[in-house]
Amino acid sequence: MPSIKRLRLKSLEDLVIAAVSLQIPVINYIELDGYHVYFISPFPYSDTGIVYYYVSKNAVEARYVKYNKFTGSVSFSNGVQGDTRSTYIPILTIEEQNLFSTKDLLGKIDKKKKKKKKA
Repeated sequence: MPSIKRLRLKSLEDLVIAAVSLQIPVINYIELDGYHVYFISPFPYSDTGIVYYYVSKNAVEARYVKYNKFTGSVSFSNGVQGDTRSTYIPILTIEEQNLFSTKDLLGKIDKKKKKKKKA
């Protein structure tokens, strides 16, 4: 397996836009050291080894992301409704994973915090 390339996105909305383009849109979620990490692997069965992710201090309190295909708006829902204008993307809670370590994923965030404290 190739080394995994991790691309940290600026917003959850960016992750949703990337997820909508997938054949089966799914967003994975895991909590690591108090951070809420949302991620997708657009090519899970290929040798590209790319993971797009977004890290937040706050968790999304819903089971689905609702993406309006006409306006591009993003909202959250605990259920799916018969709305042809929207795509509902499930948020799957991951119990265990071996894609990345806390250090790999959160190392840059911790470094930024330390730099801000010194300034």
